[in-house]
Amino acid sequence: MTEKVAPVQLLLSSHLTIPLTSLAKRFNVPLETFIGVFLPVAASLLGVNTCIEIDAATNFRPAPILWMGLVGETGATKSPILNSILNPLEELQADAEDTYQCNLAQYKKELAEWHKLSKDEKRDMPTEPVPREYYLQDATLEAIADCLSKQPNRGVIVAIDELAGLFAGFNQYRPQGRGNDRQKWLSAYDGKPIKINRKTSSLPSQLC
Repeated sequence: MTEKVAPVQLLLSSHLTIPLTSLAKRFNVPLETFIGVFLPVAASLLGVNTCIEIDAATNFRPAPILWMGLVGETGATKSPILNSILNPLEELQADAEDTYQCNLAQYKKELAEWHKLSKDEKRDMPTEPVPREYYLQDATLEAIADCLSKQPNRGVIVAIDELAGLFAGFNQYRPQGRGNDRQKWLSAYDGKPIKINRKTSSLPSQLC
């Protein structure tokens, strides 16, 4: 007996399928194309400690780290499809940057005032604000780890326009191309923590 598979429209809220269906019709592609692009973006907005219960009996609860590659012929509107889903993140990123710049200006002002205090007047040093990163594009593994170490409770999506660029970038910045970027990405695929140590810093992070 063949198990029936529910239509994708029944697996997601209509608040998602209706606008995604509209986009799919506009681009003349299957709805699954947009859902495939949308899900990793949505997963990147979840808290880092979020888990998905696949099988309670075996305690199989993986992290929502989703990998998606959009493959098609040249001119198949792959980039416009990706950009249409990333546009809201770009707006969030712009707002986050404005907020960060305001907080940074306030921090610099408070820090300058703090330095002027006498020893008896000293209080806790102001805390430097940290920028919120919603997405990364051209980033090394070290840069991704650094980003996640600064926002440990939040995820980030690495949105690369061309898969060829991702593969070509493996070990790009290593002497004579020697490195283990490929192995680290494979570890990240399973949600394993990637601990990167350099002379100037230690950045233990989980790539999400």
